[in-house]
Amino acid sequence: HRKVLRLETEQGCISLFRSLSVNLQVNPVVSWEWSVLTLPTGAARSQSTRDDHGAAVYFVFSSREAPSRKTILGYIWDNARPVETILVRSNDPSVHHVVVRSGPAQLGTWLTEERNVLADYRNIFGDEPSILEGMSLVVDSDQTGSKAASLFGPIAFHPEVQLARESQDQEGEQSQATSKNRLIGALLMYLGLKHAQGTN
Repeated sequence: HRKVLRLETEQGCISLFRSLSVNLQVNPVVSWEWSVLTLPTGAARSQSTRDDHGAAVYFVFSSREAPSRKTILGYIWDNARPVETILVRSNDPSVHHVVVRSGPAQLGTWLTEERNVLADYRNIFGDEPSILEGMSLVVDSDQTGSKAASLFGPIAFHPEVQLARESQDQEGEQSQATSKNRLIGALLMYLGLKHAQGTN
């Protein structure tokens, strides 16, 4: 049986934050499972008055020189924008979103995502990432005054996927490492999550 976390909101925003300590030079790839059940009606991230989304996974980075200075890289399920669109929050250029899913076609379907956070950060911010200090799971419908609901499964960081032509022994080792990291990801998801209402 799949253990999941359900986030649902009506005319509001739910954000669950968890502190992290991940070396992206060693484990640059993040994978997660999710299923969006309801998209916020009329959401459009390009408009501040309609800036909602059905689901998002945010990673929060702090500067080594100035810990209070944050940058945020988010992966979102958007209502309509094309996949791989990069969005910059109009009132905060330190927050960038990458559209990884879009539209209602796959609502209710469990999907697995995999992103190279290190590569995405370099591409979007044009710099090396600072300290990865935490992650947030977000469901947001406050701007549109509608409903949004999503399910989240385990989240795990791991090394880059090995090429298919590598030996069977190497694949077996990778499978064991991935299983271990998925267990860690499950613990991150279900233990010690901080609940915050009304955070965009």
